[in-house]
Amino acid sequence: MGTSKEKKERLRLNESDLVKLNSMTRELESLTKSIFDLKELDLNFPVRYLFLKNEIEYEFIFSGMGSFTVRLAKSERYRRNPPPIFYLSIGKYSLTEYIWEDLNGNEFEISGESLKKEIFLNMDKYELSMSELK
Repeated sequence: MGTSKEKKERLRLNESDLVKLNSMTRELESLTKSIFDLKELDLNFPVRYLFLKNEIEYEFIFSGMGSFTVRLAKSERYRRNPPPIFYLSIGKYSLTEYIWEDLNGNEFEISGESLKKEIFLNMDKYELSMSELK
């Protein structure tokens, strides 16, 4: 029998983690800005940018609490809180181990290419689903 990969135990974040979360979020924000042509909307946390693709406005949101969300900027159906098209958050696994994770809790390797690929893949899925509804 093969050995199964043990899932690490995620620890609860607390106030002392905020400096690390903020730092990791700023690093991700900087990387994202180097990849995408973003228009500044609000530079206070949550930091918000606008991105236009195929005449659809997307909002890129960076939270000081360690999350990154891409969602529709404007939506008649979801005026207050559109569902995420792409989402990452930071999980804590030890006093020094913090990991970016997707919606399913899977580790997300932060690199320019993987970030760009996954965001565009999710935008394309959304746009395809909308075109099929027409």
